[in-house]
Amino acid sequence: MRVDHWIFEQLERLGEFPVTRSLIRKWILDGKLKLVHSPVRLPTRFARPGEKFVLELDDRDIPQKLATNGDIQAPIIFRDEYIVAVSKPPGLPSQPTLDPRRINLFDWLKSSQGFEYLGQHHRLDRDTSGVIVFTISEKANKGLADAFKERQAQKTYLAVVEKQSKPFPAVGESFRVKNFLKRGEGKAGKMRSVRSGGDVAETEFIVLGISPQRALVQAMPKTGRMHQIRVHLSELGFPIVGDRDYGARTPGRTLLHAAELVLNHPVTQAPLVLKAPMPQDFIECLTAYRLPLGPEFKTP
Repeated sequence: MRVDHWIFEQLERLGEFPVTRSLIRKWILDGKLKLVHSPVRLPTRFARPGEKFVLELDDRDIPQKLATNGDIQAPIIFRDEYIVAVSKPPGLPSQPTLDPRRINLFDWLKSSQGFEYLGQHHRLDRDTSGVIVFTISEKANKGLADAFKERQAQKTYLAVVEKQSKPFPAVGESFRVKNFLKRGEGKAGKMRSVRSGGDVAETEFIVLGISPQRALVQAMPKTGRMHQIRVHLSELGFPIVGDRDYGARTPGRTLLHAAELVLNHPVTQAPLVLKAPMPQDFIECLTAYRLPLGPEFKTP
């Protein structure tokens, strides 16, 4: 039997976490499958009698158990006849994924609240928690889309970062990153800065608190590129805690939180300040490293 098929059967039988054939193929291509300490990088290789394989996975390789509707806690921050804003929990995709079994915020919100219509104009990464806004009336679509397109929506994030190659800036110090970002080769290519050929990306940062190995950073993206904050902090030498894709050494989820979204209402034009409380794991990390629990957002 092919090694990828054999592994799939074994993991399906165990049923400890959701698994797909494409995920197993990725593990093998990444060298996670070992035979006598040497990687087996050919998913279609046939296993021979007596061979003993070892699948070496770390925390970020293992998918989370599939959530059910009852597991989701996404409090509503604001709602009227045009829009709804919710506080997305970490670990929940913002929108449907390739795995139809996986619960996502869009489908959960539409079904749990009984919305006949739900429009999505921005998203947060699966690990990222915080404010996300949907339209519940088509009358609000253009206004909300324009707010994001014209950069009229002001986003403020909080990130807990690692110290790696250089010391943290002082508390209260601000700094700006402006460069070009481009996605790497392949389906799972990561974003990276380039000299040319990418999309302009700009983020303003302020240090809110520091400890010997961690810092709490406020991030205000001026553009909305994929993984923008994560890449900018990583390339500065301060990757976000848990963000193993961009150089973090700490396991766990990426500690990035969309704390506040300020914009004008897409229909009435009334000013809105939408805030999402920190999730429990974020608070626990701040407490462990004696970082400020209730930071006041600062203006550069």
